[in-house]
Amino acid sequence: MNDEFMGYQRPKGEVGIRNKIAIISSVVCVNHVVQQIANKVEDAVPITHPLGCGQFGPDYSNTLNTLIGLGKNPNVYGAVIIGLGCENISSRLLANNIKKSNKPVEFFDLQEVKGGSPAAIKKGIILGNKISEEARELKREPFDFSHIVLGLECGGSDSISGISANPTLG
Repeated sequence: MNDEFMGYQRPKGEVGIRNKIAIISSVVCVNHVVQQIANKVEDAVPITHPLGCGQFGPDYSNTLNTLIGLGKNPNVYGAVIIGLGCENISSRLLANNIKKSNKPVEFFDLQEVKGGSPAAIKKGIILGNKISEEARELKREPFDFSHIVLGLECGGSDSISGISANPTLG
């Protein structure tokens, strides 16, 4: 049995199996722009959501931390973050937190781009393609399986989950 897998080294030591470019929406209002950008950038994945405005307390923190976590995911090489410009969870805040992983990150707000959504889509494609070109330079290398982190989700607990699946999964 082979005790290694082929992966991508990340700046802080994590290892990714994929080498994706995350195109992240900071607010629901720009989901259409994010989707259009991701459709035109090689190896991009759109990360959209129905939130970002009028969030406070735990609701705000959960959305913010989820988006930051997605951007820092080891399967993500770099990110382009698009905001509207008036939301609680700003594109700058997301970018500054994701940059702590030493990944390439670009961001902008649609309201600051002259020409509206069409111009913002063009700008996002340019930024995404720049990061995508860098990502393609990175080559897979062999890594020990100890670098693998598995995420598990409960598909629905029932009366025997606690004695069967939960102990099995840890």
